[in-house]
Amino acid sequence: VETPDFVIHRVVAIKETSGDLYFKTKGDNNPFNDTELWGWIPEENIVGVVIFRIPYVGYPFIVFPLLFLRIVISFLTILLLISIVKDFVNRREKRETEIDGEENLS
Repeated sequence: VETPDFVIHRVVAIKETSGDLYFKTKGDNNPFNDTELWGWIPEENIVGVVIFRIPYVGYPFIVFPLLFLRIVISFLTILLLISIVKDFVNRREKRETEIDGEENLS
C-alpha cells in the first residue's frame, strides 16, 4: 500500500514499547483502523495535533480545490467572522448602555 504524504486520522489507541510511543489511528469514514494498512504509527511520524476545531470550515477547501478559490473563501470567511463578532460586541454594549440608562432614571 502506497503511503500518502499526510493523513489526518483520529488516534484510537496508544501503546508504549521500550519507552517509545506508538499510535493506532482510524479515519472517521473508514470501517477499520489503520493498523491493518500501516501498523502502529511511531511517535516520530506524528506531525501535529488538533488543539481546537471549527466544524464545517474545511468543507470549502475540499469542494473548491483550486488555490485561488481557497484564498478567496478563506478571506471571505474571516471577514464574516469579524463582522459577526463586531455585531455581537455592539449589541452587548448597547444593552449595557440601556441598562445603565434605566438605572440612572430610578
